[in-house]
Amino acid sequence: SLKGGKIVLCKERIEEERYDKIKSYLSSKGLIVIETTPEEHDRQIAVSLSLTHFIGRTLSEYGASELSIDTEGYKRLLHILGVVEHDTWQLFSDMHKYNPYSKTERMAFMEAMRTINKRLDQ
Repeated sequence: SLKGGKIVLCKERIEEERYDKIKSYLSSKGLIVIETTPEEHDRQIAVSLSLTHFIGRTLSEYGASELSIDTEGYKRLLHILGVVEHDTWQLFSDMHKYNPYSKTERMAFMEAMRTINKRLDQ
């Protein structure tokens, strides 16, 4: 079922009447329709998708796996790993290559990690 799922619509290069029909149809299927600009879509996706995949790929590279002694937080990290590990490298690479905001968000995240790491070393 689509009910409760989200879909983003950007009103670009489409007639108003056709757009309204599409929006109405999607809403009738129970989808939450989010209307935004392509730029805002890309900004938010750079965090909610690209950054999530980056974290998951990093966990994979690190070798994160189930432990006999774990926490709920660690299980959530492994869930992120599980979500992304079956996606192709091409998909991962493309979301960072074609989204103009992905690299900025990735670098901001890396800088935040460095800041926290420095604080721990004090």
